[in-house]
Amino acid sequence: MRRVGETVLLGLFGAFLCAFLFWIFFVVQAAIDGSNVGEAAFYGILFGVGAFLVGGLLGAFIAILRANPLGGAALGLLAVVIFVSLWALGQGDVSSFGDRLVRAVPFAVWFSIPSLVTGLVVAWLRMRRERKRVSLTPGQPV
Repeated sequence: MRRVGETVLLGLFGAFLCAFLFWIFFVVQAAIDGSNVGEAAFYGILFGVGAFLVGGLLGAFIAILRANPLGGAALGLLAVVIFVSLWALGQGDVSSFGDRLVRAVPFAVWFSIPSLVTGLVVAWLRMRRERKRVSLTPGQPV
């Protein structure tokens, strides 16, 4: 039951962290481009739903696989590849998959840093929590 609780807790933490980082990155990018920041903040919330889902899955997979920070970063980058590929596949136009992937590059850029940081932080928190638990209960199975 402890592993289920840890999976849910890290999944929720990853979801909120990834969505928040994505929103911040989206708004900063809009401000740098000279776009309307208020409009970008609203669209960042809409697109942040996808980041919320991916961050939750990322946190859950880190907890299930018991990944270290390097593994969390790798899972974060894998999440970007999967998310961008699914977004490109979901486009309904008649262009080739390569053209749709080229149009998905801004999503990959906006999403890579938040998911990478989410993977690192969630894996670091998991390892820290596990070390604290093991140090408090010597002789207990991990």
